[in-house]
Amino acid sequence: MATQQRTILYAKHKPLDKSATVYDYDGKLIHFPDSQYRYVIPIWSQSLSPVSLNTAGEVLHYQPTIVASASPSGLRFQYENKKIALSEEWNLDPDHTHDIRVQMTLKAKQSGYYSLSSPSLAIGDRKQFQWAVIPGLFQGAALNPDFVDAYAYGHGIPDRPVIVRERTASTLAALLTTQSGVTLATVAEPGTARDPWLHDTKTHADWKLGLSLMNRNNELTPTLYHPVLGEAGSYLNEGQEITFSFRYTIQQTSWYNVLGHVIKDVYKFSNF
Repeated sequence: MATQQRTILYAKHKPLDKSATVYDYDGKLIHFPDSQYRYVIPIWSQSLSPVSLNTAGEVLHYQPTIVASASPSGLRFQYENKKIALSEEWNLDPDHTHDIRVQMTLKAKQSGYYSLSSPSLAIGDRKQFQWAVIPGLFQGAALNPDFVDAYAYGHGIPDRPVIVRERTASTLAALLTTQSGVTLATVAEPGTARDPWLHDTKTHADWKLGLSLMNRNNELTPTLYHPVLGEAGSYLNEGQEITFSFRYTIQQTSWYNVLGHVIKDVYKFSNF
């Protein structure tokens, strides 16, 4: 496990909402979720949008050019080009020694749609890992090359970097346990995702947080996106800013124990 890929997604125009055509690795058209399920195809088409398939927008890879000490237990990373000015604040969590809290802030230097992606802290072996899970959506010990079987029916992990909505996730985290038993979780800070019932109005369909078990390069690593490209909050005029707060949890233990930490210590479910 080793990399630090950093990625921002950018689009000058709003990405298309319509379903994209999907092919298998032999070039054969994939009927998703299967041609006989004609009544649910309009609903499933949302999951085949370019944003959901993680093919939308321009990919801006970057590496910080300035690093400074922000606190006794934190660092500030900065980067700038003709489109963006970006800063990252990384701090060890004083209450949980296995957690690193990160806040990214992007200032637009060109108007357009932007999506912040959590940096790829570590990369897992696609052929050998103990378990990968986005709670409520995917779980498995292997990548499944059958796209329909994995993406529609949840049999294993899709072998493509699909981005799923937070509305079905039971916990706002993506987790990977390596063959050596180390679990890495990327966890959205509370308040990042949509409010399902905002001001007496059903807002369950809003999409503010994307979850994935791969980055844009098809590398196996728990990845979060906020805001979602083309969705509310992603359009910035020149000079406007957006922030994204999340944390990494790294522990030599099972995914189940790390998930319990996220539920109890981060989201404080027992206090509800």
